[in-house]
Amino acid sequence: MRTTGDFGLRGDAPTHPELLDWLACEFVDSGWDLKRIHRLIVSSETYRQSSFCAPARRESDPFNSLLGRSARFRLQAEQIRDLALSAAGLLDHRIGGASVFPVQPGDYWSEKGQEKDSGKWLTSKGRDLYRRGLYTYWKRMALYPSFWILDAPTRQVCTVSRSITNTPIQTLVTLNDPVFFEAARAFAIRIFSEVPGGVGKRVEEAFLIALSRLPSPVESAAFSSMLEDLAMRYKEDPQAAASVNPGTGDTPAGAELAAWTVLSSTLLNLDEAITRE
Repeated sequence: MRTTGDFGLRGDAPTHPELLDWLACEFVDSGWDLKRIHRLIVSSETYRQSSFCAPARRESDPFNSLLGRSARFRLQAEQIRDLALSAAGLLDHRIGGASVFPVQPGDYWSEKGQEKDSGKWLTSKGRDLYRRGLYTYWKRMALYPSFWILDAPTRQVCTVSRSITNTPIQTLVTLNDPVFFEAARAFAIRIFSEVPGGVGKRVEEAFLIALSRLPSPVESAAFSSMLEDLAMRYKEDPQAAASVNPGTGDTPAGAELAAWTVLSSTLLNLDEAITRE
């Protein structure tokens, strides 16, 4: 059985024992400096590889024991939330400080029976709403719901490696959770206000921010057509536009802004956006 936490006993022996020994020595010699060892690993050529692999290499090393490519996996819960807030221009980059209480859907805290022991969940205000996921208040008996659904551990026991699942409910989170929908609205406003010119330029900028690449001609045409159809729908139904972007449904730009909000949400939910290639 493969495992990262039980080398050589119930699991497989390490494939690169010399590398592990060298990293251990570097860690000790640095004075047990965690930031230094993390920086050393993530800036290495091996860690920064793409997951792309030629068929011959994949056939000769199907389990990537030789570390000839990167693993392809979905980002962790905190990273997915931070990515959406960053694309929206909302992410607060402050370092340190007390835990924060972002918006929770419904009455989750009381439904979990936590108000008797911990009091009510008092949603943070201002910049604290958009702090990195690292600073979200953590309670083992009532884990922040979007993190829990996206496979964050409860911390009841030490977790060497997080499990990664793919379920329909995860898509409902990144589409409908209040934080993610607010991020989509702010992303749309950012593109709408910061990028002058036509639809094509704005679609290109949205792709660069969300996916770090330009759209292909086919993608550009598809997204432009999607925007046109959505804008027409929202012009015919100002109430629906107002439900997407409150306060803008009856303005000239309301329908267009609502259409861009849906497009922004679509971009942030693409597999490419939330997957480490």
